[in-house]
This record gives sequence, structure tokens and C-alpha cells, in this order.
Amino acid sequence: MDEETWLRLNGGKLIGTNLKPPETSEEIEEWIRERRKKFPTKERVAERAKQEEERKRKLAEAYATSPPPPAEVPANQKRKRPEQDNSPDSDSDSNSTPEELTTSKRPLPSSSPRKKANRGIPCRVFQSTGRCKYGNGCRFKHAPDDSKKKKGEKEKEKKGKSGGGVKSLYQQLLEQDREKENELVVRAVRYLFEKGLLNT
Repeated sequence: MDEETWLRLNGGKLIGTNLKPPETSEEIEEWIRERRKKFPTKERVAERAKQEEERKRKLAEAYATSPPPPAEVPANQKRKRPEQDNSPDSDSDSNSTPEELTTSKRPLPSSSPRKKANRGIPCRVFQSTGRCKYGNGCRFKHAPDDSKKKKGEKEKEKKGKSGGGVKSLYQQLLEQDREKENELVVRAVRYLFEKGLLNT
């Protein structure tokens, strides 16, 4: 691709910029001078660092002399305006007495309904590890007895059932040996029965 088509792709400007490329030798020399002026030499870097320190010092002085910001009022202490229905279709009449405003706050429910609903569900993390990072603040039930009983029941089921649970390699090898021994005994009994040595 030649230079002219390459420049035409971006409307006569260098691709990725809004700069028109220098065409004449004067423009090129001006561009080089400008680049040299902005090149970060040791002196310019030191000068820039000095300017940055001066700027920070001025900001620190301004911050020290300015009055402190007003303390924010916590959200629960802010006063709320009572909402009034000013719509034309409201049921209020000029003859009716205004509602009495109570100065005491209504007590909030101790926990949200969602927490109450989930409090009966056992915590999975607590069941598996015996600990939960939320502790008493967890919205699920922490019952150590339930989790221990369930673990014990699962172990008993694994031991009681030969096919239940995942068997270790050792258990699988033992089971294979038992099956081979049983098969050998069954073959021997059949052989003896066929030869007539075993009569019932």
C-alpha cells in the first residue's frame, strides 16, 4: 500500500491520531524542534518533579486553612417529613380532623420475614465443616447435633451396605478376591454334584 492511499484511509491524517503528517521540510524541522523541546531530559524531569512538589504543598496549605467539612448526620437520625397526599382525588375533607403524629418510633421487627423463613434451613457450610464465617449472624440454622448425627448415619450406611458409597481401591480388591473364592467354591460343589459324590 503506498503512502497516499494509506493517508486517504484516515482522511489525510496519521492513523490513530488527528495529526496531519508533515509534508514539507520546514514542517518536518518544526516537528523535530517541538519534539526536542518536549523531550524528557534530566533537567526537565527535575523541573517537573519540583513543580509537582510545589503543587502538593499548595494543596496541603489550602486544605489546612479551609474549615473542616460538616459532620454528616447518620441516616437513622435524619428527620423525615410526613408524606401528604395532595392529589385532587384524595379522601381527605377539610372537615376531618388531622391525623395525630406520634413522637415515638414504632419498634422495628427483630428480623426480616426472609430471615425467619430461612432460619429453619440448615447451613450447608456449617454442616460440612462445623463452622460458618457468619457465626450467629448467618441467616441459616446452625445445629451442631444435626450435622454430627447426619455424618454418623452416613458412615453407618456406607459400612452397612456393600454397594453403598464410593469404595476405596483396597475395598474393591478385597471384594474381587471374595468373589473369586466364592466362584471357586461354587464350581467345586457343582463338580462334586455332577460326579455323584454329593447326594442329598
